[in-house]
Amino acid sequence: MPSFNVVNYSLRPNKSIQRSLVFEGVRLLQKELHLEKLMYIGFGSIWFTDFQMAHKLLGVEDMISIEADPVGFRRALFNQPFKTVRVINGYSHDVFPSLLSDPNLACRPWLVWLDYDHALNEAIVEDVQTIIEKAPPNSILLVTIDAKGSGYGRPVERPKRLKGLLGSVVPDELDRRDCADGKLWSTIAELTWKFMVSVRLRFRDRGDFYRRFASSTGTGHRWLRLAVFSRPRAGFPQLRHLSVILCGQERWPN
Repeated sequence: MPSFNVVNYSLRPNKSIQRSLVFEGVRLLQKELHLEKLMYIGFGSIWFTDFQMAHKLLGVEDMISIEADPVGFRRALFNQPFKTVRVINGYSHDVFPSLLSDPNLACRPWLVWLDYDHALNEAIVEDVQTIIEKAPPNSILLVTIDAKGSGYGRPVERPKRLKGLLGSVVPDELDRRDCADGKLWSTIAELTWKFMVSVRLRFRDRGDFYRRFASSTGTGHRWLRLAVFSRPRAGFPQLRHLSVILCGQERWPN
């Protein structure tokens, strides 16, 4: 069942606080990186709450919302908050290649919020890898995933599941105690971060890699991590940045 049939995210105070924190972080990056023509790409659903915040707090005009559900797509078209919002029907792993091949989009920085309402899976890994590999210069990537244990099988099964998703960054000797319900969220956060680093390092020809800054906040149920990748190698006329913000929680905020 699509999440918009379960809850109106715009009415969830904790979710609103999370969005405010994230967009405030992006606003600070926006000043530093001079992102005047930033484009916002996300999953606006039928409420477009994050799109309205991107417009209000960041001054973003051009926005693209990806909606896979046919009913949700029609409702999203009806609910578009601004004329400059384009709603595309399809799955993100099918939509991103077409967006990346559009020369009018590939020449400007993106703010991409992959705000998933389910556990990490192969499609999410593919999306993250695509954006890290191919996003335009100075783009910002935000990823939200559900880290609740039930989405990854029993604790004894979770190391194998994470290994299948994230590959060699998951140690062969990953202790299943690190995959217990109380620690799973932090384990997924760290391994997903390492996966992102490994993807970026495979594309060193796009520029050198370093972590500009990183922060974590957690109450045992949620974490937030922010980092920047840069391209300062000699021979490149400008810095290239890919900022990554991961937002995840053991339980979705109520």
